[in-house]
Amino acid sequence: MTQADRRHLLQSFPAAWAALGGCASGATERPGATGTRFARVSSIVTRPGRLAEAAALFRDAVLPALQMQAGFLSAQLLTDEASHRGMTITLWASDAELRGSEGDGRFRQQVQLLGGLLVAAPQRQDYVAHLLP
Repeated sequence: MTQADRRHLLQSFPAAWAALGGCASGATERPGATGTRFARVSSIVTRPGRLAEAAALFRDAVLPALQMQAGFLSAQLLTDEASHRGMTITLWASDAELRGSEGDGRFRQQVQLLGGLLVAAPQRQDYVAHLLP
């Protein structure tokens, strides 16, 4: 991971933490922010030199589709140019909405957009995100 990637990750962290209901650099916790959120972590490995293109496709095509889905809260994109790897973390308001995001075929459409850039199919894992005091 380059210094620029680390800087970007650190700069984007407060927004992700705020979406989870936590405190963001000097901000106070949102009133009533308790309970859980639901997260999907997707990992990709691109062909050499294609990670920036995959990141642009995520930003310009995949993210707008996610933003239209019920329960979508936020997304973070992490990249490592040296290893040609990328990871997204999407946060959802409920487990049902997270699961519903895959049932309508949009995930398959998103994978098809990235198809020629990847060396293998994306790996996905769903998690429960617990708010910590």
